[in-house]
Amino acid sequence: MNGKNLRYGYTTGSCAAAAVKGAAQMLRDQVLVDEVELTLPCGETARFRLLGGVLHDNTASCYVVKDAGDDPDVTNGAEVHATARVDFFTRHSIVIEGGAGIG
Repeated sequence: MNGKNLRYGYTTGSCAAAAVKGAAQMLRDQVLVDEVELTLPCGETARFRLLGGVLHDNTASCYVVKDAGDDPDVTNGAEVHATARVDFFTRHSIVIEGGAGIG
C-alpha cells in the first residue's frame, strides 16, 4: 500500500485483558497504575496505557482506549472499561462478568 508499512493495533479482547489486569493489580496493591504489559499470543509484549483509574477499598476500575492501528475498525478509539472488586461472600473464587458490548 503506497510502499508504507501499516501500523499495528490491538484487538478489543487485548484491550479488555489489559484493563482487567490493571484493575486487578490496582485492587491487589491498593495503588493506581497507569500502564500494564501483556504477552500477546505471538509472544511479543505489548504495553497498554490505563486511563480513568479509580481505587476504593473493595473496588478498582480503569479503561483502555482501543488503538486499531491502520485497520479500518469501527471500534478504534473505543473505551474498554474494567472493574475489579472483592466480594466477601466468594473470597476464594474469581468471577469474571462481561458488560454490554458491540454486536
